[in-house]
Amino acid sequence: MYKDVLRAIEGIDIFPVISLILFFSFFIGLIYYVMKTDKEKWDRAAQLPLNSEAGVLDTHRSNDETSIDSKN
Repeated sequence: MYKDVLRAIEGIDIFPVISLILFFSFFIGLIYYVMKTDKEKWDRAAQLPLNSEAGVLDTHRSNDETSIDSKN
């Protein structure tokens, strides 16, 4: 049933081609961006979860640190 409905629409043949072109152009653009971006940027981004000096506050404090702060 759906095949008949889709076949009746004029110009429907172009939509899969457009989708394929958009799909490949997006990923080609993404690959180009990754290759042209400075390697240092990706190294810094890779270290962000591991580096506490990156400006991210450490919200996970132990109970000992909390009790010391409350006494002062």
